[in-house]
Amino acid sequence: MKGLLHIGMPTARASAIRDMFLADESNNFYLGKGPTSHVPSQVQFALETELLQIPSYHYNSDLVATVFRLGLESAEENGADVLIVSDDNIVSQSGDGYDSHMVRLKAVMPEDTVVVLVIREQLDFLRASYKHALVHDGLRASFDNFVKYHLLRGSKGLMSCLDHVSLAGVAAAHFHKLEIVLYEDLAANPRALHDVLERHGIEIDAELTDVENELSDAEAYHFQRLYLRQGIDLSGDRSLIFGADDMTTLEANRPIFDDLLQAEEVRVGSIMALVGAAKEAVKHEPDVSLDYSLSEQTEALLFPFLRQVNKRMVDIMGLPLEARGYMLPEAEEAAPAEFDS
Repeated sequence: MKGLLHIGMPTARASAIRDMFLADESNNFYLGKGPTSHVPSQVQFALETELLQIPSYHYNSDLVATVFRLGLESAEENGADVLIVSDDNIVSQSGDGYDSHMVRLKAVMPEDTVVVLVIREQLDFLRASYKHALVHDGLRASFDNFVKYHLLRGSKGLMSCLDHVSLAGVAAAHFHKLEIVLYEDLAANPRALHDVLERHGIEIDAELTDVENELSDAEAYHFQRLYLRQGIDLSGDRSLIFGADDMTTLEANRPIFDDLLQAEEVRVGSIMALVGAAKEAVKHEPDVSLDYSLSEQTEALLFPFLRQVNKRMVDIMGLPLEARGYMLPEAEEAAPAEFDS
């Protein structure tokens, strides 16, 4: 059996790719986020343990190996050709979390597995991440301060997604087959991913939709204005007191969990109401956008890093990044020719 491991990035058509896998009616077996009612409950628990970022001290390698084995056996009994695992947050793990996840996934995926990494031009990715934080996390900061904050955090979380070279390097260190797909190519050709997978003998019958889940710039602008005008807090407190014992953590925190669930329902309801109002506002004032300007200080910190990362991706992977609008080092001016008199 073949394996297909889709590892992200976030905001790089990840939800659309996951929906495509869910809608696919070809002879594949899908594991990952989404309404996985066809997946045995043991497999779903392994996904929550392995893929949904439960803290590392909750990780039980024997349990996950057993559950993935059950999943593979179920897939083989149903005559599936490919085991597909998808999670868009694997690459955004802080510290050594990404590498650790790949080590664990290597142990449970089929030997013949291809890894798919979809990358997005970094400034465009930061803008999309800013809109996501604005809507889903109740962010109030400016785009410049948002970027500065993540620059100060260094390689943790969001900024790690900008280093496409490192993302590709970690994946290639654990799996022999790695395919880099450009978000921009998917936007222009929804079958670009199909073409890549067909080269590895993997067929997906479902189509990738061209619907973007993120708000447009105009919608995000009106959302921000309405949110700030309302003076409400959409950030939410979704923390739980984690313990070292998997079996007692949820039960011991059930009263807190129930309160958080109710609060989250109210928060999500408020978000959806503001999103609806923002979409209506766009009809009356469409030609607006969020302020994506960066200070000279932020540009001086960010741009040289992006240029070097993209240059290395071009040199190593041969990707057409310049044609897709990625930032590359400026060409050095040729030295003036000197002629003997």
